[in-house]
Amino acid sequence: MGNFIGSLYGKRLFRFTKYRLPHAPVGRMGMGPHFLMITSTIKLLKMEQEKQRKKQKGRPKKAVVRGKVIGVRVSAEEQFNIRQNARRAGISMGSLLRKAGLNVMIKERLSKEQWAIVRQLISMGANVNQIAKACHKAGIPTAALSYEQTRALINELINEILK
Repeated sequence: MGNFIGSLYGKRLFRFTKYRLPHAPVGRMGMGPHFLMITSTIKLLKMEQEKQRKKQKGRPKKAVVRGKVIGVRVSAEEQFNIRQNARRAGISMGSLLRKAGLNVMIKERLSKEQWAIVRQLISMGANVNQIAKACHKAGIPTAALSYEQTRALINELINEILK
């Protein structure tokens, strides 16, 4: 805007006196087509500046809008514990539950195949106990051989579970 008005001042389109306003054209009292064009341009520029200058009213928009509600039933004791933990952390109960729910690593349930492997491990644990009894009765060298065989099977099954 300053450059536009400055170019008009350089062409002597405005005259400054104490009786006339600075926007009055030189040599004319009426409003000719050039004067209307200049004043409308100046008004548009001022309106644009005001729009840019205006501050936003109200609270700024949140980046994440949380509009969904999840209802959870808890006992009185659980509610008390959740409230105490939230107070200690200095946050609301909703924030505490949201953080707890989003930051916890959930382990998947064991499949039927994995449960079968767990059952085999349990039975092998019983075999290890029997080996310990045989070790006490028959001696260590005879029990060591059956122990090594059982240990190899247990390690193999544990590796299958961990896959």
